[in-house]
Amino acid sequence: MNWRAKAIIQKTLAMLPDCLSYRLYSLMQKRFGALKRVKPEIRVLMARDLVQLIELQGVSAEGKTFFELGTGWFCGTPLGLWLCGAKEVVTVDLNPYLQEGLVLQEVTYLVNHSDQISALFGKHGELSIFRERLNELRRKRPQKLAEVLSLASIQYWSRFDARRTTLPARSVDCYFSHYVLQHIPQDSLREILSEARRILNPNGLMVHYIDAGDQFSRADNAITEINFLQFDEATWRRYAGNRYAYHNRLRASDYLDLIHQAGFTVLTHRSKVDQRSLNALKAGFLIDTQFQGKPSEDLATIGLTVVARAKIN
Repeated sequence: MNWRAKAIIQKTLAMLPDCLSYRLYSLMQKRFGALKRVKPEIRVLMARDLVQLIELQGVSAEGKTFFELGTGWFCGTPLGLWLCGAKEVVTVDLNPYLQEGLVLQEVTYLVNHSDQISALFGKHGELSIFRERLNELRRKRPQKLAEVLSLASIQYWSRFDARRTTLPARSVDCYFSHYVLQHIPQDSLREILSEARRILNPNGLMVHYIDAGDQFSRADNAITEINFLQFDEATWRRYAGNRYAYHNRLRASDYLDLIHQAGFTVLTHRSKVDQRSLNALKAGFLIDTQFQGKPSEDLATIGLTVVARAKIN
């Protein structure tokens, strides 16, 4: 699909009344987008990867409180963290995307593929708490979203402002997001990171998986992952200044700077540089003045994973 056509569709849907807008957007996703071919195991395995990542910093998931920024359509990651021994998971979203039917698909997958899931989780799948909780899920097999959330100690808050969580200070052990930060305006992101620092305990970790590429390129092979860097802010907002398409276009260096400014020390980070975008820059692809002066590798970074801990005052 031509990216401009997709932008027009998303912009039109975003202009509709909320109830109708979200319903139609969900139908569009099921017909043409991310919900067309649902793979329930993907979100569950994100929990495995997160647990492995924090363990490298000496933090275990067992008995810990997690905070997820951006729930999305599914609940697989909180479910996976519960299986790994998490005490509770608070998951929040500005948009009410979470759907009971999709969550129950994840539960059904876990129940019907318990041996496979245990194997995919490796050493964590061999833990007694993992086996006990998986057996409990299989035995109770919840049939309602509320039952799933209650069983797995998941608190879900939608239409939620993550800049002001009202959670007690130092009450969270791990604050994380999967491909959410790119959808948040820079000024709001500063406030969200500041709040994250407030609610994290002194030994807590913050983990963010960030998609820094032009998401329109995933639907239109004619453009690169840096296509959106050619536009000034006003032009880009005309294309993508809505709840379904917004992307702040921050580069990897910008995210790292914001995290430092919020009072965190970056313990480790991994970047994914897109070769096609690098080639386009070398061939003279023109970018807007706000991005000029940045190294080509920074401009062409389309994926970033960051693990950070609050600086000790």
